[in-house]
Amino acid sequence: MKLGPDRRFCRTSGNTRQLRLERYDVGGDYESPAADRREAYLFTDRGLHRPGDTVNIAAVVKREDFAAVGGVPLELVINDARGATVHNRRLTLPASGFVDWPFATDTRSATGGYTASLFVVRTPNQRRRMLGSTDFRVEEFQPDRLRIRARITGAQADGWLRPGDIRARVTLENLFGTPATNRRVAAGWQLVPTTFSASGFSALLLRRPVPRSGCRAANCQWHVA
Repeated sequence: MKLGPDRRFCRTSGNTRQLRLERYDVGGDYESPAADRREAYLFTDRGLHRPGDTVNIAAVVKREDFAAVGGVPLELVINDARGATVHNRRLTLPASGFVDWPFATDTRSATGGYTASLFVVRTPNQRRRMLGSTDFRVEEFQPDRLRIRARITGAQADGWLRPGDIRARVTLENLFGTPATNRRVAAGWQLVPTTFSASGFSALLLRRPVPRSGCRAANCQWHVA
């Protein structure tokens, strides 16, 4: 290259001049040299269903050259979570290239991941080829999961608390971290005798046996905040 009195040499070939693609999203389907190749995009009304619900499945079929696709015999196969075929249906593709059909599950249907696949019907001169597929799940709704945490307030790293000063702070959250309001919390406590030591009192052996009958309410009050 030359610009006025300046000149610069740039190499136009070699590995150092190639564009590195690992940092870019270049995935996808490659263009087929066969113009009449058909592909299908399958989808459902939602990805999660309960046993007994009806799953609405649809597909859009097109050719590489976007020509008409009507009249092609197709076969829909649905496999459950165990890999068993639970639905098999043959149909003829309309001229629009769009087709949909309902799939009714049973209350006793296996839970887990299901796969719906669309194939071209096998003929003597054409092998059975899959045009596309989609996944959905059949699951029982789970009850709300909670996370509870409790800690003793006012506890010191070195030392101890009197029974009347024991208070606990309880935090209750939903599975995704939001506060679980309007929930009833029941609490209990258990006092276990033990031998322990504290820094600064290494010469002392601290031990206090607990009567078998336990502490009286007046001496072992416990509050939940």
